[in-house]
Amino acid sequence: MDKMPVSCTSTSDTGSEEMLPGKWIPVQYYADGEWYGCFSPVWYFMFNDNGTGYEYQEGEETPFSYIYNSSRRNLTIYGTVYEGSWTVESLSSGELTISTDDLDFADYGETKIRMTRD
Repeated sequence: MDKMPVSCTSTSDTGSEEMLPGKWIPVQYYADGEWYGCFSPVWYFMFNDNGTGYEYQEGEETPFSYIYNSSRRNLTIYGTVYEGSWTVESLSSGELTISTDDLDFADYGETKIRMTRD
């Protein structure tokens, strides 16, 4: 049986509920339930543990932990994602692609997340 997803309003995980824009959705993938995260309809934004939003630039590295998606559909996730250091690979063609190769945070080496706007 899969574990329960993380709480998307937990102050220890994502900051206070008031800091979280839009509707947050717990996300789980892989059948073994090894990864959980919270996604919100905010394009190009991640939030740090204090709930501070920041809009990334291509090629920028970021220590932020939580990844948010503004698209209503077409969310594509690759690999297993944990807190860590991320690099924005591309913001072209309505897509945001970020990646990490930190093995402390990614089970399968480089991990990429691609988000596509409608």
